[in-house]
Parts: sequence; C-alpha cells; structure tokens
Amino acid sequence: MDFNRVVVIFVFYDYVYFAGTTILNDEFISNPTCKKHKIHSFENYQLFKTRSALECAKKCALDIECFSLNFLKTTFECSLNRGFIAENCSNAVYEKYVVYYEKKGKAQDCLHGGNRSSSPLYCDCIDGYIGDRCERLMQNCAEGCKRPYYHLQKKYFYILPPGTSQPIRIVCRMNWGGRDMLMQHYDSLYDFNRSWRELSEGFWSDPNHEEADGWIGLEHIHIMTRYTPRQICYEFKAMFEQYTSTCIEGFSIGNESNGYRIANLGPVQSPACLEHPVGAAFSTFDKDNDNNSTRSCAADYQAPFWYNENCARCNLLGSLNHPPGGNWSGDISDAFWEGLAFSPLSIKIWFQ
Repeated sequence: MDFNRVVVIFVFYDYVYFAGTTILNDEFISNPTCKKHKIHSFENYQLFKTRSALECAKKCALDIECFSLNFLKTTFECSLNRGFIAENCSNAVYEKYVVYYEKKGKAQDCLHGGNRSSSPLYCDCIDGYIGDRCERLMQNCAEGCKRPYYHLQKKYFYILPPGTSQPIRIVCRMNWGGRDMLMQHYDSLYDFNRSWRELSEGFWSDPNHEEADGWIGLEHIHIMTRYTPRQICYEFKAMFEQYTSTCIEGFSIGNESNGYRIANLGPVQSPACLEHPVGAAFSTFDKDNDNNSTRSCAADYQAPFWYNENCARCNLLGSLNHPPGGNWSGDISDAFWEGLAFSPLSIKIWFQ
C-alpha cells in the first residue's frame, strides 16, 4: 500500500477515513464483540505515542510481528500486539476510549507457536494456549485437558485465571483430568520448612522438570481461587503402591495482607486430616499466625501450614524420612496423617 497517497484525514470515534481509501478497512478487521477492549499487556511488544490511529495502523501494517493493535484516543497511546483478542473477550479488558483492530492477513494464522498439523480448520496449540487460533491461555489445567492436543500430557503450562493479566506457570497433569499441581514432594532431602516470603512466592527444585519437588506459592493459590473456589485434593503414597487421598470442595484463600486465611471451605471427607477452619491463617517458622498462644505450630511441626489452635492432625509439608518398614515413627516433624500407620514416600496437593 502507498501511504503517500494520504492527503486529507478526518478522525472519527472508531475509524480513520482519508481521501480515496481507508487503511483500517483495507488492511484490518474489527472484532464487533470486543471493539472497545484492550488486550492484556503480556501480548504487547511495542507501546508508544502516536499522533493518530492512522499512524498506529501504519506501524502495525508494516511490521510482520504485529497481529493486532490498540489505540487509546485519550492519550494517543498505540500498542502493537502479537496476539488477538479472543471471541469472548476473556483475554482483554473493557476500555471506553480504545479501538481495536486485527490485521486481515493474520486473522486465520495460528498464534503463540500453534500449527494446523492435525486439522486445516483448527490449530493445535502449545504451552497452555487454547482457542481456534490459540488466541488465549486456559484459565486452569482442566480447561486445557478438554483439548485433544493436550490429551494425556504431564508438563509445565501457562494458565491465566480470571481477574489477572499475568500468566502463572504450573505443572498440569492432563492424564488425570487436568490437575493444577500446587505441591509435589518426592525427595527426602528436599525441605519445605521455609520462610514466609518463599512460601508466598513459591519454589521448585527444578523449574524445568514436571516431577520436581516444589510449591506453587500462596500468592498464586490466592489468585487461582479469588473468584472461583476450587476443589483441593491431597494424596499420600506409601510402600507397595498404597494411596490415601481426600478432596475438599469450595476451597479459597485471601491475600497476603490477611495472612492467606482460608476464606471458604466445604465439608471434609474421611480420613479427617484436613480440619482447618474457615478463617485459619497460614503459618511459617518466621510468621506465627495460628491461634495457639502457648506454642508455634509451624516451629513444632517444622513445617508451614494452615494451623488452628490445636495445630493439625497431619503434617503434609513435613519431612519425608522413608523409615525402614515404612511405618511412621510418631515424630510430628515427619510427614504424617493421623490414623494412618505408614510414612509417605511422596505427597501431592492439587486443584481438580
């Protein structure tokens, strides 16, 4: 297109008209449902001020990396994006004075590394992206599990829970219905008795291995449950492939300022290890938030947890000692589950 042919420009609310043609009509299409929406910032790769929407469109038209653009009419801010807004606007936020356009030549391309290897009509996505064009991240692992290209995978993915614009990297077990893995403990030498800051931010023994020991982080758990309570599940694996597990519906926690307190919790199934009451705050060795005035449960158990005034009837973040014979020694600093004689070989916590 010869942009030198532009002579007279009239700026209206949603289009830029000029003599002979309209760049936004020739080169771009709009998403009628999400016309006044701004794509999440992690899709932006350039952000700058321009004199008009036309200048913003010219930049995108000449840039092979640009798939779409936003132009904010109040600040003359132009953002060039590597992705598209999803048809349901789930990866964008409403902005009254913004306009959004997609480049026509890119409108049917697979995004974010996706390809059409299995079907000419749909994209096979990677890394947690879903949609006909891999245009958005899944909200949780269960949503991605429904896609055939993620079937039976067990690896790190990115998710984007409702209400946040920053993706979370998490191990998804698609082979078990799409589990969001919050905690995995296999190695007896790996220690979970860590500071408040570490428990808030999360940690992993190997951030590139799906079977690594680690903890997703309280802040991420808060984000994942802020708008929709989740079913939380715990599992002990013992010798001879013995498994004990339980799940609780309706789990959610508050933010850091209130101690990541349990905000909501459904009925506890048997075996009754997980009796944290609603309102129990999280405790670590350097931040005692239990309701016991005579002791620090986190210090006695040598593990962090949502303790109540009686501490807990289990220690899910305690040490894995793998004793001979497989039975629990009675030491509360070891991982244990009251009523179970065995000592676990591994422990997992996840959202289902």
